[in-house]
Amino acid sequence: MSSPYTVKTARERLARNLRDWRAKRGMSQDVLAEHSGLSRVFLSRIEGALETVSLDNIEKLAEVLKVDILDLLHH
Repeated sequence: MSSPYTVKTARERLARNLRDWRAKRGMSQDVLAEHSGLSRVFLSRIEGALETVSLDNIEKLAEVLKVDILDLLHH
């Protein structure tokens, strides 16, 4: 049975988890982008599962969100 949160790729998992954690932290894309050193447009593309992201950048995002990197990649 499929749910609306079923994702098939690591990129889609990252996109969903990043959006969810950012919302839980009450952060806008602008704030997360500023604190992570990434552009807001790039961050938007990550959250839309349109962009490939390096582990270094995933680590930066996890650090700003104060979560373990695995929380951003969890299924």
